[in-house]
Amino acid sequence: MIKRFVSVGLISALLFTGMAPVKAEDNLVQAIINKLLTYSSEDRENMILLAQGLVVTDSAVDAIAQQVENYTEGEDGIFFEYISPFFKYADKKTVALAIKSIKIIKPNIRNKYIQAFRNRNSLQLSDASGKHLQYFIQKAWDKYSGLERLMTEDKATVGVVGYMLQIFSDINDGKAILTDSPKNDFDFSVNTISRDLKQSINAVLADIGLGSVDEFIGEYIEMLNFKLSLEEKQMVKALGQEIGFYTPLKSVISDGFSSAPVYKDDGENQEITVSKLEDKIDVFEIALYKNGIKQDYADFEKSYLVKIPVEDASSMVYKLSDEDLEPIKYNVYSDNMIYMLADSAGLYAVKAQEDYFTDSDTWGKMYIESLYRRGIISGKGEGIFSPDDNITREEFVKLVVELFGFADTSTYYTNFSDVDKEQWYYPYIAIAFKHNIINGIGENRFGVGENISRQDICKIIDNITKAININAKPVGEDAVFIDSGEIDDYALSSVNDMYKYGIISGSSDGRFYPKNYATRQEAAKIIYHVLELYIKSY
Repeated sequence: MIKRFVSVGLISALLFTGMAPVKAEDNLVQAIINKLLTYSSEDRENMILLAQGLVVTDSAVDAIAQQVENYTEGEDGIFFEYISPFFKYADKKTVALAIKSIKIIKPNIRNKYIQAFRNRNSLQLSDASGKHLQYFIQKAWDKYSGLERLMTEDKATVGVVGYMLQIFSDINDGKAILTDSPKNDFDFSVNTISRDLKQSINAVLADIGLGSVDEFIGEYIEMLNFKLSLEEKQMVKALGQEIGFYTPLKSVISDGFSSAPVYKDDGENQEITVSKLEDKIDVFEIALYKNGIKQDYADFEKSYLVKIPVEDASSMVYKLSDEDLEPIKYNVYSDNMIYMLADSAGLYAVKAQEDYFTDSDTWGKMYIESLYRRGIISGKGEGIFSPDDNITREEFVKLVVELFGFADTSTYYTNFSDVDKEQWYYPYIAIAFKHNIINGIGENRFGVGENISRQDICKIIDNITKAININAKPVGEDAVFIDSGEIDDYALSSVNDMYKYGIISGSSDGRFYPKNYATRQEAAKIIYHVLELYIKSY
């Protein structure tokens, strides 16, 4: 019940142009139109003025919702004259929650578009886009009795409707919400949803128990793809690109891509190939051939290294399925190339990604954002990473355990005196200890809550490369740091090895600062280079 009201609120602009593919309770929409037609144009203009005053702030919206919840049948007042018809379709609480959904749109944008409609601001559209929009408006007129009369009397012209549709990019920080589906070039998918829009939608949806913004918008896009004809989708794309709520999918795979065998075994007469699908944007296929015959998609017996030339450092590889895009954890960007480990045949897509963190516009940005996209790190809050904060020993151990998927079917155990079995960090420390990745800091202590030093990070990473048998070649000479004498004996060879493998580097003054505490962005850089070393070693 709640969802249908929220749907009406969120996509009313599309409904009244005929572009909305969802039913969105046709009887409710028709009832709203019928009710509006009982008023004169002047009365409806006064209603818009009243609405502008009532929704100017979020606190005002909450106050309206509270009045609705406290409403008693027969209560007088112009406000309840307009609201009471909704009580035919839902209880007071549901209507109140639907009103709260208005808060998805920021107050300044709400005010802008109410004022724009009052002024009948009009968008100058091209002839083609004007015809496309008129087509969808006509569909809405055919669907809802009285809508043509209502829009004509209130001077809601094609240009006015076009101007109002700009709200879908305005609420998204000026970015297009829709783009092409990587699965084909005629369906839609999400281009980007701004952090502010996600936060506001999620806050409202959480309040009314409707899941997340990704689920909500995902359902809408699924219906968009299913309900609209191919010709109608093309019209929406042309119109949306001009208005700003759609942008074509940007190709990130460079022209240097060429089909090539990834693996070939002449003895068994089989090979694994990678090839770009020319009829789909940034989609490629990894296939297994035996005796020249392509086999059904299936898992490989081991992982194979695949290289994809790309033009964007934010590129990310996904496994393409009927349901969704599944992110590939073991892929890394380096020198205009994506290196990935493929463990199965199938279709894969490459997409450029928007930055997530707002506080990480620092030297470590690429490492931080890349690891976030791969699900290896998380922030301290929505869009917050705190790159210059120190990282604790247990936080770093969790990173490396999750990076390489260390898991134990048997019971894991550690007897460090300061490691509480009831805390979140216990399994990570215990698993790392079992695999000889970590040691304590003396006196049977692990050092929970203590910041980790740069030399201890090197020791842990060195232990990991041995535990998983990374077969990589050094990319440099032995380390020569001015402060090498300050490195403790237990970490000296590890620091040297990590330098030779390109995982660490010194500061601009030629020092390593072994006992300085590592920051979160320093840890991100090291983890990224370990991931790169691991993938490229195949």
